[in-house]
Amino acid sequence: MEPANLLFVLSDQHNRDTLGCYGHPTIQTPHLDALAARGVRFDAAYTNCPICVPARASLATGEYVHRIGYWDNAFPYDGRVRGWGHRLQEAGHRVDSIGKLHYRSVQDDDGFSDRIVPLNVVDGVGDVMGAIRDDPPIRSGMRGGVTEAGPGTSTYIDYDIEIADRSIEWLRNRSAEPDAPPWMLFCSFVCPHPPFIAPPDLFELYPPEDIPLPVQNRRDEQPRHPALETLRRTMNYDGPFSEDQIRKVTAAYYGTCTHLDRQVGRVLEVLEQTGLAESTRISTRAITARAWAAAVCGASSLFTRNPPRCH
Repeated sequence: MEPANLLFVLSDQHNRDTLGCYGHPTIQTPHLDALAARGVRFDAAYTNCPICVPARASLATGEYVHRIGYWDNAFPYDGRVRGWGHRLQEAGHRVDSIGKLHYRSVQDDDGFSDRIVPLNVVDGVGDVMGAIRDDPPIRSGMRGGVTEAGPGTSTYIDYDIEIADRSIEWLRNRSAEPDAPPWMLFCSFVCPHPPFIAPPDLFELYPPEDIPLPVQNRRDEQPRHPALETLRRTMNYDGPFSEDQIRKVTAAYYGTCTHLDRQVGRVLEVLEQTGLAESTRISTRAITARAWAAAVCGASSLFTRNPPRCH
């Protein structure tokens, strides 16, 4: 059967180095690895924009952010520039989203027929990065993502479970409509986006004491540049943190990657069970892979690796 449907699975700030199919020696991502084994990998892919909100606008439209005007977190996608969702609907496809969008508002014509448990920019007003302001405030709260890392639960962990639950329900409903038009489901998870809190059973898979420290871990080992210095000072992501904190946040990041993989696996299992797999193509992407995600993989510090790679 020629596939007529598309399941588009998105993860958030997910570095491809934290996948078994890309050679990670420890991390457990069996479901995404299985997709990679039987599909096509784009090994040279990178994000068109390493900033969260404009990266999603670029993904929605297939355009570079400098061409469409969504250049910073201050400008969430509003459907002003039409994208693939609009075109699929024009071609007669049902186009639904489940999960995180990070767009302006559900009231906008953003290309989706229906939006299920959407997560958008609060009040539709985004954030201009502090580096372009005079005397920007220091965001001390950013440190909490590292200092509070560890086992537990969070709204994002629960949200991804709900996204998988609703996706499963959606697929079962479609399987009961064999004569319905073709569809596209945008299944958009939020993990492994911070907070760096992993379910306890998954955190235990990655003992912090066994995790190597990243290169350029010490501040005096990192490249110096005025723009990087401003970002380090205002965003306050890079530390200084203790070695124990760095190992703990890395273990938690790995755990959230495995949590994501489990939710993807649940959705794929139902796709098979319902008989929809034969008529459905599957595409997976990561929306940015912030450089600190590279840092916890042992490759760099937050502000010294560009462009972030995707999978």
